[in-house]
Amino acid sequence: MIHQYPKNGSMLLFSLAIGFSPAISSADVTTQRTADIKAYTLVSGGGIDDLSVQLKDVKNRDINAYCVQHCGNWFVYNPESDGYSLKKKYQGAKVWASLSYEQNRDRIAGPSADEELFFIKKIKIESIR
Repeated sequence: MIHQYPKNGSMLLFSLAIGFSPAISSADVTTQRTADIKAYTLVSGGGIDDLSVQLKDVKNRDINAYCVQHCGNWFVYNPESDGYSLKKKYQGAKVWASLSYEQNRDRIAGPSADEELFFIKKIKIESIR
């Protein structure tokens, strides 16, 4: 059976498809600019000049995000590497975080100012394993 839709109905469907397409494409954390709060697992972290954490999302994807003073007292200084690493008790911790993928703008030493990186906007530990 073939359905005939009035012209204005087809236009409404087309408008809805266009209107919802940014929401659908922004659902993937690797392509979005600003994220909602989502669940992650802390895998590792640290740094010398700038602290970052490696997160694993629910789809088992790894994401390296810079803390920029949003992470807690989760790091310990390692004199051998002259840098910081994630404290062992936080490895495997479940967290809720909001990430943003944006230009560095000279916040992180090393990457150029226009290079796009993940930054933590909010992060909270749900549970430590």
